[in-house]
Amino acid sequence: MRFLSPKVLIISAIQIALTVVLLVALARVLDPAKLRQLLQAANPVWLTVGFIILTAQQIISAERWRLVAVALSAPQYRMWFYLFWQGLSMLCSMVLPSIIGADLVRTYALSGRTPIGMVVRIVLIDRALGLLALATLVIVSVLVLPGFFSAQPLLLLSVAIAVCGPATYLVLTRLVPRLRGTQRLVLAARELGLDLKRTVEGKGSTRVILISLSLHLLSVFAFLALGNAIGMPEVDFVHYLAIVSCALLVTIIPISIGGWGIRESALVIGFGLVSVEPERAFTLSATFGLLVMPSSAVVALLGTPTFFQKPIEDPVDAR
Repeated sequence: MRFLSPKVLIISAIQIALTVVLLVALARVLDPAKLRQLLQAANPVWLTVGFIILTAQQIISAERWRLVAVALSAPQYRMWFYLFWQGLSMLCSMVLPSIIGADLVRTYALSGRTPIGMVVRIVLIDRALGLLALATLVIVSVLVLPGFFSAQPLLLLSVAIAVCGPATYLVLTRLVPRLRGTQRLVLAARELGLDLKRTVEGKGSTRVILISLSLHLLSVFAFLALGNAIGMPEVDFVHYLAIVSCALLVTIIPISIGGWGIRESALVIGFGLVSVEPERAFTLSATFGLLVMPSSAVVALLGTPTFFQKPIEDPVDAR
């Protein structure tokens, strides 16, 4: 099978190895007894709040996926379909290498009634929307806390990635469509650029943009709730926004499984800049990652009615 080709297996093995290396490196500098103490003392009420936020986030993610499919005039499914496959794909993304995780699950889900070229564009555009939204939040954070960023060179990587987001969007939607040629790569790139522009700037784009921004703001609120659960010292919302957005933006780089290791390292460094001890920052990140999995499972369960309903014949009937 193509998705289990030697190249895919090698890339997956590298991701697994990097995840293990990062987590082992972190374990060497953390106090296990302190980690156990923090987990045992976690406030169940705030953990529940964090879980609810993450579940809501997955439901809204499914809605964005549906809107992208609508924007590209793809064959439509009922909302149950998007809920089930969103939950399952996110669950897979947390435990499998990215190249055979979420992207493969979504591609499989859509490929039954949608041309593979359109499936790939839907997956890529959904990812691009997440990147652009995160980049926007990082840029907003820089504007609100310029002193914090200028005094912390470690945050410049995230800022650089954030700046590349809008720049890449402009290249894809303004320059690439002007390319001439009939080569397959040129045609595919041109189509991707036009579809991305249609999604972000066309009919219904305001809803897509607001949903994309709200998804990552919900991540920040989830971290805030989990921070309260483990007794984080007072860190204001703006610093949560800056640190969490930067950390999540770095995890978009697909070099580990589900962002494990990268997310923990980024948050340990980021919250360390505001005097949060490493064990507490690590516990915050690990709790977030662990709660994403059951919240994704719940969303997948909510979508199980999709297996008992007939496919939509008319896109107008999509609900």
